[in-house]
Amino acid sequence: MSLGLAYRAGLVYMAGGLPGHDTQRLIRWNRTLSRWNGSHYRPVGDEEIKTAVTRWLARHSAVRSAGKRVQEVTESFIRDVMPAIKTEAKARPKLRLLQPRTRG
Repeated sequence: MSLGLAYRAGLVYMAGGLPGHDTQRLIRWNRTLSRWNGSHYRPVGDEEIKTAVTRWLARHSAVRSAGKRVQEVTESFIRDVMPAIKTEAKARPKLRLLQPRTRG
């Protein structure tokens, strides 16, 4: 398997580089990934991101191909896609996220 292919797949996922696939609104702030839900960024776990990426990759085999060979969507391939997502999701240093209020 090519780590370059996995990294490129992660970049395409983040950039929304396919028809019908919007740019992902993910940020990484304070070591936590958060996804835009329409009004604010909501923290999401790695497993939620991996599930979304797995579904997306299963639908877009062209992103997983190198020449005539199409890479299967495996746990190790997904693991290799995640660094691209985390790198591209880095937030601007001045960004502040809303923290959930605690009831006291």
